[in-house]
Amino acid sequence: MVRVIDKQHFQTVARQVISLGLFSKFKIDLNRLCDLGRHGCDLRIHSDFAPLSFTFCLFNREGRFIYNGGFIYSGPDQPLDGSFPALCVSLDNEHRVGWSIHT
Repeated sequence: MVRVIDKQHFQTVARQVISLGLFSKFKIDLNRLCDLGRHGCDLRIHSDFAPLSFTFCLFNREGRFIYNGGFIYSGPDQPLDGSFPALCVSLDNEHRVGWSIHT
């Protein structure tokens, strides 16, 4: 099961993604994240401070916490080099536009 906790943030991000022409990429990457919520697990998606990004928590069938992480946007104005606003690092040398799952 997948639940979006902060629906307003999700809708705001979706509008921005559409205006940037990134909806197709967002959908593909979001489906990868949503795969974590299959097989009886509960995936809860929350807002994040980084633009166009989310945090998430995964719980097992009994409601016990498994792990959490970030669904982090990387783009021309937001590289994954540890700098603000994403504050995340990618080990991939190639900069890409899209979302990655950080745990």
